Amino acid sequence: MSRQKLTAIVPVRKGSQRIKNKNFKPFAGKNLLRIKLEILKKIDIIDSIVVNSDSDEALSMAEEFGVEQFRREGYYASSECNNSDFFQNLAENTDSDFIMYSPCTAPLILEETYYDFISRFRNGLDRSDSLTTVSPVKSHLWLDGRPMNYDPNNSPNTQDLPDILRLNYGLSIISKENMIKHRNIVGSKPSFYKLDDFEAVDVDNPIDFEFAEYIANKVLNENTADLLNYELINYYNTPGEIINLIIFAKKNKINLKNITLKKLLILIINENYYNKDKYVKHFIFNLIQNYFLNLFTKSKKKKRIYLLYSNFINMSYNCNKYNLNYENLFMEFKTKILNE
Repeated sequence: MSRQKLTAIVPVRKGSQRIKNKNFKPFAGKNLLRIKLEILKKIDIIDSIVVNSDSDEALSMAEEFGVEQFRREGYYASSECNNSDFFQNLAENTDSDFIMYSPCTAPLILEETYYDFISRFRNGLDRSDSLTTVSPVKSHLWLDGRPMNYDPNNSPNTQDLPDILRLNYGLSIISKENMIKHRNIVGSKPSFYKLDDFEAVDVDNPIDFEFAEYIANKVLNENTADLLNYELINYYNTPGEIINLIIFAKKNKINLKNITLKKLLILIINENYYNKDKYVKHFIFNLIQNYFLNLFTKSKKKKRIYLLYSNFINMSYNCNKYNLNYENLFMEFKTKILNE
């Protein structure tokens, strides 16, 4: 798939039946479409991004971000259009080998999840024709007056019930050919990717919107601006990333309000947190990128900072490509850059 084009499609409908102007309503200081475009622009293994919409505001924002725009025709933006018609039309009007369906209504999906999701699809092409995000359902379910997943005469605890997978439509990848053939973003041989509970939040009604914004803005009933040093705030792109760092800090009793970016990086490297927590391995790279940016802005030796950053990026690429240990990379960064 490395030589085949992957396009992220962001569908935005002008009208919303449940939440008025949902995609542009203020959300965590931004709006759902802006949050989605900011995170997608960071994913460098996506070849192109297209905003598919009948909304002038959405298409204008797409132009602002430098991504492609496709104006959706009337029927395909109406409530009369069913999903199958819409998916087929979307695929037929997308110039790509593979399509990643990425709606605004999943604002809490993390950057590392996008990378992992795309890699999982690429590595599983020989076994499945699509990959879609799901949420396991652990509940006693009934349909048409009958239990679906348990025996009422021998009722198990909910944690012992079999997983029933609910499509949450956070992300889906499928080839253009199969999307047209099946008129869906899920093929005939799908694989499933389980999202963490907070990433799986789908903004579909006013309660969802308020809940997602509550998570994004008031983690554990606290204002994120009161929890973070100003040096750390600038590196974020999504509410989900803010949440993860705050949860990590609370778990490890780190005061993010009183710690500098440099000291936080030294602490993460010294304590080997990047090997203990899967999310840390991701956001340490964002923190390092932000640290280099700060150095570049303040330093008179910009060429030297640029060369150091380029060397770090090349070493990081090799670690990922050849599955090398990241410890040497981070220790060298600490010795040559942080302790300089």
